[in-house]
Amino acid sequence: MAPGPVIQKTIPPRDPGLIRDYVRHVGGDPSAYKKTVPAHFFPQWGFPIAAKTLTGLSYPMAKVLNGGCRIEVKAPLPQGEDLHVAARLENVDDNGRRAILHQVVTTGTKSVPEAMVGHLYAIVPLGSKGKGKSNGANGKAKKKVHRVPQGAREIAYWKLPANAGLAFAMLTGDFNPV
Repeated sequence: MAPGPVIQKTIPPRDPGLIRDYVRHVGGDPSAYKKTVPAHFFPQWGFPIAAKTLTGLSYPMAKVLNGGCRIEVKAPLPQGEDLHVAARLENVDDNGRRAILHQVVTTGTKSVPEAMVGHLYAIVPLGSKGKGKSNGANGKAKKKVHRVPQGAREIAYWKLPANAGLAFAMLTGDFNPV
């Protein structure tokens, strides 16, 4: 599928207090970001405009899975300047069983027009279309059960508070249901 239209938006500078709180929340040192916006904070302004690039697609969007992202940092994103954001649906790879939606979100400012480019990937399961092995009595393929290998040992333990996911979502704007 050919790229979709470019959707552009200029948004006000991100609040320095919000940036500070976000950096603290993810375990960073806020003093390292006094003049710049962390590139990994881009979902906070990028996801709303990226969502608009999917308008009109006929895929079951309630089934979308996060396929990850890749961030290209071309220059530091300066704090205190309006953000110029452009997003488009770059490609759709549909093989009948799943569709991979590739979106591109570019962010810059007046002084740094293309500071960073985020590549977002969403996977939409579409079904098997009659392909695959059928081993069960009901005609459905049996799922392989994954097990922890014998001899595996715990190497670390990290306890998160019950509200950690919500706190992260509120700081970043990333309300991913996963």
